[in-house]
Amino acid sequence: MNVTKNLVLGVMGKVGSGKSTVIKIISDKYNTVSFSADEVFKEMQENGEFGDNIEINTKLFLDTKLQEKIREEYHPKVFDKIKKNIDKIKKSDKEYDFILVETALPSDKYLMMCDKTIYVENSDKIKSMRLMEGRNYTSTKIKNILDSQKYYEKYYEKADYKINNDTDKTDLIYKIDFVIKEMRGQI
Repeated sequence: MNVTKNLVLGVMGKVGSGKSTVIKIISDKYNTVSFSADEVFKEMQENGEFGDNIEINTKLFLDTKLQEKIREEYHPKVFDKIKKNIDKIKKSDKEYDFILVETALPSDKYLMMCDKTIYVENSDKIKSMRLMEGRNYTSTKIKNILDSQKYYEKYYEKADYKINNDTDKTDLIYKIDFVIKEMRGQI
């Protein structure tokens, strides 16, 4: 298999799974450009592109109706904007090893935009520990967040690759390297 430039690689997973860490590891080793659905959402909101003020914060993870509204009404617009940026890159002379697209709220439209996807997973115990230490979340808040993300199961099944992030960074780097080699037909 030839190594394809500008491969759109989606990185998804539940809160506290380590999506941002995976993006950073890949970006440190490869020539990449990254898009975060949350960051594009915030930028579009600041530019008045939605017409109302939905706040992305921990409230989102506790409100399944708000999650659904964002997935159905806002994220299609966010993914359209990301797709336009990807198309510009692909039409230009710029070449990247990967165009990384991170989201906490995947959808079928997101999956269609990506050439390959990685689902970052870990145990609820590890997620809880990371969220308590890194974000000062209470155990009740974490339980509510994790309960609200049950819909993720269908995206887990649709992912091209799954990376378990229950151990340390060295192990995670090894797993990412393995997935990328497999993706490029080097294994």
